Order: sequence, then C-alpha cells, then structure tokens
Amino acid sequence: MLKQPKTKFFGILFIFIGIYALYNKNLHANILHSLSVKEAYAYMQHNPKVTILDVRSEDEFEDDGSLLGATLIPLYLLEEKMNFLNKNRVILVYCHSGRRSSLAGKLLTKNGFTVLNIKGGMSAWVDNELPYEF
Repeated sequence: MLKQPKTKFFGILFIFIGIYALYNKNLHANILHSLSVKEAYAYMQHNPKVTILDVRSEDEFEDDGSLLGATLIPLYLLEEKMNFLNKNRVILVYCHSGRRSSLAGKLLTKNGFTVLNIKGGMSAWVDNELPYEF
C-alpha cells in the first residue's frame, strides 16, 4: 500500500516538471537577441541573405538614410505586413535608437521569425561611421 502513494506522488511530480519545462521552453523561445552596430555590420558582411528591416517612419527613412539594402516597414504597419517577410531568413531589425526595433523584434519573434535587434539603431550606426545610403 505504501507504493501506491509514492507512484502517485512521482506521477504528479513528473507532470509538474513537464509543465515547467514546456513553460520555460516557450519563455526562452521569445527572447530577442541584440547585436551592437559593429557586430551587425560584420554579420551582414558574412550573411548576404539576411533581411535588413527598418521600422522607422517613411520620413526618417528618406531624410536620415538607411542601411544598405534595408526594407522599410514602419512599426505601426508591421503586424499587417509581416507576411511579406521570409521566415526562413534571419531578420536584422533597426530603428532610430533601438526602442521601436525592440518592440518589432519581439512581435516578429513571437510570430515565428528569427530576429536580431541592432542596439542603438541608426543613431549608433552613424556615430560609428558605418556605411549607409540615402
């Protein structure tokens, strides 16, 4: 008779461990990783198929320049236009300073994209004298 309560206890314990592991896996799957602008530039050089996503406004994109080959989808349009992005490619996302790109990256990661956020955004990119275009 003592074996039955132990069996139930271990059965319940394994269920809780399984739920905890599943919960932890989902938590870590939505972590947004960030790169410095120099790391992002090096990544772009070694991974030509990366998608570079600018989530600033149209005016910022035109007036302040953009990273070479960047695709513009302003943050306010991202949820409805993310289906234009390829889930099989890593997305480097940036904005002016990093706040909007962090939000965009979390949204994309939550929807199954692999995303790297560029810390400091376009401001840090220009400060580090990395190449960009108008």
